[in-house]
Amino acid sequence: MIPKSLKLRRAKKKDEKKIISFIKAFFFKKRHILTRNSKLFKWQYSNNSISCSLAFLKKQIIGLQFYIPLSQFDNNLKVKKEFFNSLWFTKKLDIISLGEKIFDFTLKSINPNLVIAMGIPKYLIYFHSKKKFVIKKMTHNFIVNPSKKNNLLNLKPRKFNDKKKIKIQKIEDLKSLKNFIKDSVFKNQYPIKSNKYLEKRYLKHPVYKYYIYGVKFQNHKCVCIYRVIKTKKTNIIRFIDFVGLNNSFNFLNNFLLYIMNKHKSDYVDFYSYGVPSKDLKKAGFSNRDDYKDLIIPNHYEPFEYKNVDIVIGYKSKYKDNSKIRLFKGDSDIDRPNV
Repeated sequence: MIPKSLKLRRAKKKDEKKIISFIKAFFFKKRHILTRNSKLFKWQYSNNSISCSLAFLKKQIIGLQFYIPLSQFDNNLKVKKEFFNSLWFTKKLDIISLGEKIFDFTLKSINPNLVIAMGIPKYLIYFHSKKKFVIKKMTHNFIVNPSKKNNLLNLKPRKFNDKKKIKIQKIEDLKSLKNFIKDSVFKNQYPIKSNKYLEKRYLKHPVYKYYIYGVKFQNHKCVCIYRVIKTKKTNIIRFIDFVGLNNSFNFLNNFLLYIMNKHKSDYVDFYSYGVPSKDLKKAGFSNRDDYKDLIIPNHYEPFEYKNVDIVIGYKSKYKDNSKIRLFKGDSDIDRPNV
């Protein structure tokens, strides 16, 4: 039964303390990072309002759903109406389908051109399918550093002989981003990003240090984003985001070798959806699924020695959904947990 006093609305900035208190009290995992790091909370969800739908019963929060519009990192992207679903849960009550009501309210109130859910747990796959989301699994690829005798994966590195001469440029601010790549390049993929988006999402992240590089081969350009994850004795590189044409991966092999040697990393790993396997192979990547018993950990905060399949779902109004490309840096699946 639905109580008459149940109210649904978008969150306001003044709701922040109540939201944090609700997460502290009712989220199944204690000490959630959003309750301990207000800077991260504001950076990810707060602008003129808070990107969150709230359910109230007698003026008390009983459920919520966060979402991350692309415009969170560039206000000019607001007209695109694209967003990622984020943290979503309710207090345990005898209100049938309360979580679904909040979910439906978020979609109806925003009416997006593209909504994306990333890291969908198994028990919610059917729910998203019922809501007409297209369900897919991200591929998990990797490349082992051939310059190191031993590596964490205990694999023999492939030998590469890529003679393409590329130019590599480290990008450290918005000006160098704009000088390197034109805005038109961002139209090659959905969701639509921008130079301003890349600056705020990565260069101005409140916790993590991300590296952005521009790579040029002849008249072709692309932008690559990654971060370094330290282990006890070495480190690995997580390729986080990419802007450019899919065939730009054809000239990225020497760039990947360059960053592995620069950081003395064991390997690069790369979660993606929408990049053809033939292009990934030309960059030197191998698919984790092609190796029996191979473990490439995804979780490092805290560390878990296991493989993780990342299931994604999207609901789109676009005609050409082949342009949808998703990476580990999208949504909130690459965020601090400790």
